[in-house]
This record gives sequence, structure tokens and C-alpha cells, in this order.
Amino acid sequence: MKKVGRPTKYKPKMCVRAIEMMKEGCSLCDVAADLGVMRSTLYEWKKNNEEFSDAIKKGEELSQAWWERNGRINLENKDFNHGLWFMNMKNRFHCDWKDKHEVTHGGELKVHELISRIVAPSLGPPSERHKLQSIDDEKIIN
Repeated sequence: MKKVGRPTKYKPKMCVRAIEMMKEGCSLCDVAADLGVMRSTLYEWKKNNEEFSDAIKKGEELSQAWWERNGRINLENKDFNHGLWFMNMKNRFHCDWKDKHEVTHGGELKVHELISRIVAPSLGPPSERHKLQSIDDEKIIN
């Protein structure tokens, strides 16, 4: 059965072009524009062509390395826009560059333990701390 639809514009030499561009800091959007296709077409080519997928992965690493190198080179350059550079890094390379770090707590803490560690010392002498004994072992759930 014949394939239906428009023939692909993909050519293996596009892998070389994508890598050349990305090693100079270009994004996928830049590559798509240079190749005369939509970014969604690049994603389709990545899905259907292992060679192109590998080229884009390599290109993304090279692009990030280019940007990191330029940041290092310009650390002491007063005319370099460090804020803009950092915003670019954390938005473009968010897996490695981010402000927010997820912290999870996997244990449990009983209310009376929490109170005895934090609140009890401020309740005065131990003779007045009998109030804490009436608290149930409720758990704080995150």
C-alpha cells in the first residue's frame, strides 16, 4: 500500500546542519527556521528517524555547553547581562538550571513529639508541662 500524505523534506544531511547550528548555541526553533520547517516537524523527524533524534540530543548538549561557556567567559564582564543569561539558562535548560528544588519528607512526626521539642521549653517549668500528656498521638500529614 502506498504512503498517504505529503513526502517528507527530511534529508540525512540535516543532522549535520542541526549539530553545526546548535554547537553555536542555537535552539530547536532556530534549527527549524533554518531548515524551513515547523518545530513540530522536527519533533516528528526525531520520532521517526533515530539518526536525527541522536543528532538533536547531541545538539542540545552542545547548545547548553555553548551557553555555559559564554557565561563563564563573561563572569567579570560588566557589560554582560548576567540576569538575562541566567533567565535564559533556567528557562531553556530547566533540567540542569532552576531556582526551585523539590524537597519531600518521607517520615512522620507525632504531635506530642513536635510540641515537646518546640513548644514545651517555652511552657515554663516541667511541673506545668502535664498539659502535654493529654494530647493524642495524631500524625501530621503533609
